Order: sequence, then C-alpha cells, then structure tokens
Amino acid sequence: MAVGAAAPLFALPDIDGGRWDPADAIGDGEWTVLIWVFADWCPVCHRGFDELIELRDELHEADVNVATIECHGGYRGRVMVRRELEPEYWFAEESFIESYAERIWWPHLLDRAGAVGAKYGVDPMSYAVHAEYINRPATIILDPNGTVRFAYYGTFWGDRPSIEETLEMIRSKEFEFEHPERRHVASERFPGPAEYEFAVRES
Repeated sequence: MAVGAAAPLFALPDIDGGRWDPADAIGDGEWTVLIWVFADWCPVCHRGFDELIELRDELHEADVNVATIECHGGYRGRVMVRRELEPEYWFAEESFIESYAERIWWPHLLDRAGAVGAKYGVDPMSYAVHAEYINRPATIILDPNGTVRFAYYGTFWGDRPSIEETLEMIRSKEFEFEHPERRHVASERFPGPAEYEFAVRES
C-alpha cells in the first residue's frame, strides 16, 4: 500500500456478528488505525491490547479510531478476545477475562480470507503459520480524509510500532518508524536472477 494513496474501504464483520466500516469515520476529522494481529497465542498482540486499554482516553482525545484485525474465522477471533475459551498461556499471570477482555473498547474484526488485508498490502499467508519467522504484523494509519499516511509491514512478530509510538506519530504528523531489530527479508537480502547472473560473470 503506497503512502499517500486513497485507502481501500471495505466493511468487515466483527466478532459479535456486526459490521465495521472505516468509511464511517472518514470526513469526521478522525484518524483510523488498523492493526493486524496473529492469534490468541501471541504475547505481542496481547501487549498491544494492554496498550490500547491503557491509552483509551489519549486515543479518544486525539480523535483516533482503532480496529484490530485477524485473518481467521469467527471462532478463533472470539478466542482472541475471550468470548469462547479461557486458555492458559505461559506468558500470562492472570486470566485475560479478568485482566482485560471485558475492557476491550475497540472492534475486533475478521478478515477471513485475507482479502481486505491484501488490498492494504498485507500478505494473508503471513498469518497462516504459527511461527515467529513467518508471522509478520502490519499497522496502517489513515488520516481523516481516508488517505494512507503510514503503512508498516513487520519482519517478525515483535516488529511493529507500539500503540504509544503510533499515537505519537499521529500527534506529531511525522510518520517514520523502523524497529531497531528489523530483519532483512529474502527479497532484500538476495539478488534477483539478473543481478545474480551479473555477479557471477564479474567474479
């Protein structure tokens, strides 16, 4: 997704059977942040949820709408927000139901086939396999006119701006971020066929 392009606006179902349409916020002077998450087993995703709860008032004061998006079906999406099960996780000291699930104030959306994510440049297969090296987060910021101001595709599950950093970008209107441990993906690390052939001839 090119920064400065008009955002593709598609309504998505939420985990309660409703629908959320980003177009509803366009023109009302509000910003929109779309955050793709992996699944209920991801501690980084849960930390993002913690931050959203902690910064609720600040986000509202800055006129920021937030939606988290999962490229899974309804059951797994509802597990993420504790509507179906209460799994025990090695990284959790207490029940997620008691600690935050009842305080989730933003819509948790389902992009079942990854079609909407693909429109935003998100590879849906990056969320299909449960492995750190394949699951890559994405954060998209839309301005009040529906223009993409920031599109960040991570290189591992912790590679994304925090909610606080995202909010600061919106406040400052300076949309720059790169994780200090960002990895080089294969397309950046290895030469293409033409470059490889040239390198072999030169050697």
